[in-house]
Amino acid sequence: MQAVFHLGAHGTDDGRLVRCLLRSRGLLEAEGVAVPTPLRYRKLIRETLMRLRGGEPGEEDRAAILDAVLDGDLPARLVLSGDGFLGLAARALDGGRIYPAARRRAAGLANLFPEDACEFHIAIVHPAAFATALLARPDAAEVAAALAGADPLGLRWTPVIAALCDGVPDARIVVWCHEDAPLIWPEVLRTLIGRPAFGPLEGEEAFVQGLLSPEGQAELARRLAAAPPGDIGARRAAVADCLSLHPLPGALDLPCTVPGWTADTIARMTEIYEAELADVATLPGVEVIVP
Repeated sequence: MQAVFHLGAHGTDDGRLVRCLLRSRGLLEAEGVAVPTPLRYRKLIRETLMRLRGGEPGEEDRAAILDAVLDGDLPARLVLSGDGFLGLAARALDGGRIYPAARRRAAGLANLFPEDACEFHIAIVHPAAFATALLARPDAAEVAAALAGADPLGLRWTPVIAALCDGVPDARIVVWCHEDAPLIWPEVLRTLIGRPAFGPLEGEEAFVQGLLSPEGQAELARRLAAAPPGDIGARRAAVADCLSLHPLPGALDLPCTVPGWTADTIARMTEIYEAELADVATLPGVEVIVP
């Protein structure tokens, strides 16, 4: 079996990816891909990792998780998604670093399935948007305390992905930028399920449609209907044009409400962030999805 973890970094997915896959769950099961509802496993996995505290899991741990998430036979591919897999939101910026426990957490997840090949899929996002999303949560006080002593220019994703490579050296690791997601969403979905040529998924354009005005939604639907099926270039051109001409107000703005972070700071953070994907792509075993 392939055990696939969508790490769902805070401030990126908000559950959209797994919700889309769940709408086509019957079709995916016919292909040997299981996409269980996150409510069936997130608490169980969190509690199991906390109980083990880095120790080796037993066969009963894997069996308990599989019993919780599967209703039938073992699938060829099991897709699990959670925004807390790399750490709780309150600890996502401890020590002035993004997900400082990434290595330990990823190794713990992989250890839950010692007999299976593991994959980790993650979207990175502008650190200002990441911090803003964390500050909007109920445990914002702990996040604010961590940010108070952090250098905003030191909040980088390359160490996070490097930690995944180090913690799970045999795993496949797939990375993309959240800001690129509207353009590459079908490829992200199909990479996660391990079926690059999979046909239409129900509701797969809902993410992009949610960024557009009603006029933009109608225009995108018209252009996609006229495009050849599976034409990646035509879809990307249509999405880019519609987002440029008909975005919902504020939908494409960079959110940043971190006290003390100036426009100059954000601009410098943007330069660093935009250069990071090239560094990430050089890490061993890492695949990058780009438009």
